[in-house]
Amino acid sequence: MTFRHIEDAARAALLELGLSLPKSFEPDRFHMVDDQDGKRGNGAGRLKIFADGKGGYCQNWKTGERKSFFLEGKGQ
Repeated sequence: MTFRHIEDAARAALLELGLSLPKSFEPDRFHMVDDQDGKRGNGAGRLKIFADGKGGYCQNWKTGERKSFFLEGKGQ
């Protein structure tokens, strides 16, 4: 899937891993997010958008799943 905005790519990756969305998508910093199946504030996930704003990755620490995302739609 191709995305025009890095926030859309991040949203798709987070939801695919069962993670909640952060309050902001500020680049070049780690965002702590919750697992959708857990208690609020569980901090089971992390999101980072790269400084160039063209990609990033997220990880669900509860399941161990990790996903990269890019504006071109490539990722794992």
